[in-house]
Amino acid sequence: MGENPKIKAIRYVATMTGAEHTGRWDVYGTDLGIPVYSPKQKRMYFLFGDTLGAGEVDKSKPRNWRGTVAGYTGKLDFSDGVRWDGFLDDGTGKARHLVPAHYTPDAEEVEKTKISQGGLEIGGKLYVFYESINHWGTGGSGRWFLNYGGTLRSVDGGKSFEKVYDLTWLEPTGGAALETATRIAAETMDNQPSGIPFDAAAHIAPGFGQDYAVDGMDGYVYLYGRAGGRIDGIKLGRVKKENFETFSAWEYLTEYRDGAPVWKPYREGLDAIVADPARAEIIPGPTSNMSIQYNLYLGKWLLTYYIQRTGIFYAVSDTPYGPFSTPELFLPREHPELLRFLPEDAERYCVLREGRIPYNFLYGGFTNAVMNREGGRIVPIVVSNWYPTGERTRFYGTRLLEIEFA
Repeated sequence: MGENPKIKAIRYVATMTGAEHTGRWDVYGTDLGIPVYSPKQKRMYFLFGDTLGAGEVDKSKPRNWRGTVAGYTGKLDFSDGVRWDGFLDDGTGKARHLVPAHYTPDAEEVEKTKISQGGLEIGGKLYVFYESINHWGTGGSGRWFLNYGGTLRSVDGGKSFEKVYDLTWLEPTGGAALETATRIAAETMDNQPSGIPFDAAAHIAPGFGQDYAVDGMDGYVYLYGRAGGRIDGIKLGRVKKENFETFSAWEYLTEYRDGAPVWKPYREGLDAIVADPARAEIIPGPTSNMSIQYNLYLGKWLLTYYIQRTGIFYAVSDTPYGPFSTPELFLPREHPELLRFLPEDAERYCVLREGRIPYNFLYGGFTNAVMNREGGRIVPIVVSNWYPTGERTRFYGTRLLEIEFA
């Protein structure tokens, strides 16, 4: 596995979202910001999660909360930030809610929201992965409960999307939760029954509700999965690129044996993971908000992920399937570069502790090899964070930082 390469510096580059950056698309506060490159469109998409509109600042305007929006740019030099070309919009100029949800905050457990987790383009088709959240955990546990991990496909550069029904990883294993998850997974984009037969038993796949995919450059697409929340470790599936949309063609890593991965096909692999999930983890928990790229400068696959209340970690491997080096923390949530964007009057809005703002809630560490500079020696990373304050949009947003390797 070897050791992790040394990081020489971490720099804050720019803030990506907020009134002055993305307000024209009614994007005032966001989290996530997962970069997905489209060779067909020659642009980088950024997938954002919970998105707040102008109503969070001006109460006379609609709140316009959305669970997933996407901005894009054709300027692929990110040394001074992101120069937005636009957002996938709703026809009125506002960023479109890409994955409509039932959104029942005070009702029975059905679906609170759908949030993007990653994406990639294959053969000119843009795929977006998302989680369907049944209900949240309690007490800041870092656990939430999923219906499934699903997939969207666009053939027109994001102007329209459709569900890929077969690419659905169901989280529940039985009972009423499974019935709910099955019903929602078989719905259309506008939450109506599709009439498409859906075999729930074939799609039960705990540990793959939050998914991030990458082209392994070896003929396979690799899918890095987690159960709902920020507690479990990362598991791995893969499929030949030409069979990407066929669920039964996938295989899953069930363990390392003498340092080598053991792959088992389809249900055999998924059932083995259900029986012994810890054995199948390529990175042990807790983990969350992950991404991976092949870095030419390092000659390694670079995996980054977040651990709640701690910060962003990294690990490397010779292959996309590991084994990975021992993860190391490189961006603690109180890192000085995460505080640089704050305005001088921040103390008016946030509670200070010993002269510093204490509770920085962090997400991300998202990367994409297309964004790299100097052959991968400098790696832009996307993080989002917020501070507990009544003026949430003032401190809730997504930033671009850089890692410089030695």
